[in-house]
Amino acid sequence: MFTPTNDAPRPLPGERPYAAVLYVDLSAARMNQNTLRVYGLRLGTTGHAALGDQAQDWFHHLVPQFRTPLGWQHQIASEPVIDATYEYHRLVLNPRPTPRTGVTLAPSGSLTIGNLLVGAKGAIDVRAGYRVPHPWAGSEDAVTGARAYLLGGAQEELIGYSLLLQGNTSETRGLVTKRAAVTQWYGGFSAGLSRFSLEFKVVTRSREYETAPARHVWGTIGMSYGLY
Repeated sequence: MFTPTNDAPRPLPGERPYAAVLYVDLSAARMNQNTLRVYGLRLGTTGHAALGDQAQDWFHHLVPQFRTPLGWQHQIASEPVIDATYEYHRLVLNPRPTPRTGVTLAPSGSLTIGNLLVGAKGAIDVRAGYRVPHPWAGSEDAVTGARAYLLGGAQEELIGYSLLLQGNTSETRGLVTKRAAVTQWYGGFSAGLSRFSLEFKVVTRSREYETAPARHVWGTIGMSYGLY
């Protein structure tokens, strides 16, 4: 879900429109030790059927300190979402099994075409530490013993079209001027024992439209269990 920085009962010029998207991602991958290719399809919907307004209203009622959202009745209208994506990842620096400390370096690129987004991105991801696992291929280090390592990465995204910014109704079109290039970077830490892993990341993203705040920062915490 996406909401403006400065809320109002009606859309404000210079503020992004209220928007929600609910979707499923379907993907198939081809991989080996050095390359990963992913073919993806995203299917879903925007608008009231995406349940963004109901979800935010429910959560804000649970926390009285949060303000009541004012503008969901003017959100981006319901529209089927169909996006196709191709990703290519390459491992150019492998973790070294001896000594146990090592570094992985993996640049990547992707292309997305659809009615939700048309864009391309290039990225690079780095991991460094003790028993660093392979970024995508299974390995003994990913399911045995203890491991701990730092995460870092950056990406540059070129955006030709964004439904969530450019809108699809007379009330949501033209509110903001989309930026053609958006930069994002992150840093974090991961630790694991046997098949369990815990990961923390802080992500910073530059403004997506001209009147947006200079940057958007958020954190993520993930826990996973490897089956193989």
